[in-house]
Amino acid sequence: MKEIIEDLINCLKEELPECRTVEVDWGQLTERSPQVVFPCVLVDLEKIGYSNLANGYQMAEPEISLVVAVQTPGQPATAEEQFERFILTEKIHDILQYYTNGDYSPLLRKEIQKLEGGKGYHGYKIIYQTTYQVAYDNGYLRTGIDEIKLNFI
Repeated sequence: MKEIIEDLINCLKEELPECRTVEVDWGQLTERSPQVVFPCVLVDLEKIGYSNLANGYQMAEPEISLVVAVQTPGQPATAEEQFERFILTEKIHDILQYYTNGDYSPLLRKEIQKLEGGKGYHGYKIIYQTTYQVAYDNGYLRTGIDEIKLNFI
């Protein structure tokens, strides 16, 4: 899972140079004074569901959250400042919808929620889903056929 989060952070850093902070979300926006430089994208694992497959395999179905936040504009705000969060959210969607590095299925957006800001920022929380297969060696994993004997009569 760590690899997926790292991959998304690296992708967004490269594709969104206007975002001054792109990192793992460890609660920076819940601080009295947010410890980020705006605009920012904070990436985290929301949850992982698992479904069982045969022979010790599972399908992991993680939901990844991206908190997209911009600084609340001063008054009077320009049109560009008023719509900055919408524009940034659309750019992120253009980058991440169907994105994959090949180690997991293409990302699909699940939902967007408005952030309850108030500490000098506002924005959205975007949830993306992906899947990947996990194998556990429980002695039942079958990787192939070892030997075939043919007896001719």
